Amino acid sequence: MKDTVHRRRFEPVRFVLGLGLLALAVCHLLRERGDLDVSALALALLLPSVLLAALCVAGAKQLVRGARRRRGGGGGPPPLPDGR
Repeated sequence: MKDTVHRRRFEPVRFVLGLGLLALAVCHLLRERGDLDVSALALALLLPSVLLAALCVAGAKQLVRGARRRRGGGGGPPPLPDGR
C-alpha cells in the first residue's frame, strides 16, 4: 500500500495571518449579529495590526534563517522531496 501522506514545512507567517484574519471575520460576524459591542473603527484597525503581526513574524523568520546560514545550518530538517 502506497503512503500518501506528504510532509509540508510549517510556515509561521501563513499561520499567524490565517489566525488573525479568522479572528477578524469572527469579530465582524459577532458584531453584525449584535453579540459583540465593538465600534467599526476598532475592527478596521484590527486588519492593519494583523498584517503588522505577520510582518514581524516574517522578519523574525528571516533573522533566524540568516543566523542559521552564518552558523552553518547543519541541524535543520532534511529537504522535502519536491526541493523546497
